[in-house]
Amino acid sequence: MKRLIQKTIIAATVAVAFVQAHASQMPSWTLHAPLETFNLHSDHAAGNKVIGGDVVVNLEKKVITLTVQQTIDCPPGMACIALAPAPLRVHLPLISEQVSACGDIVYIAQRNDLPVDGGLETLTVVDHTQNECPTLIILPATSISYETYYMSRIPGHPNHQAVSTFTAGPLQGLNWILPVE
Repeated sequence: MKRLIQKTIIAATVAVAFVQAHASQMPSWTLHAPLETFNLHSDHAAGNKVIGGDVVVNLEKKVITLTVQQTIDCPPGMACIALAPAPLRVHLPLISEQVSACGDIVYIAQRNDLPVDGGLETLTVVDHTQNECPTLIILPATSISYETYYMSRIPGHPNHQAVSTFTAGPLQGLNWILPVE
């Protein structure tokens, strides 16, 4: 019995070492970065205050997800409801992945519901970490733009566009342990 326990412990140790050694060699299909700065358009914020968020680029499933955590902006001395608003979650299909002349990797996700009286949503994520061109300003590791556009079907009413911009840390791979098949 004692021998069986020793063999089990040795086998488990070898398996863990194998997974750790190969985790850095596995391709990462999911890139993640926490948001650092926020410039949220009032149409996207619904009057709330941003407290954090992140962006996830899933190359395997070909989707980009932007999540912005918000809280109620309660003025000092006022009694406000202590409920947290639902986060702004944008989940759009990835339609383009390009490398710019300077080495930036540009991911574009978009959903166009304009033909069915909906809106056009575009989420652009630019990874500047491989940029080789000289710039006059320091580029953030990642810049993000979320744009919505709605056409007015009523004559005389203007079309509506809203743009929110963010910066984030470097996009880093999330190495998940893949299930054995």
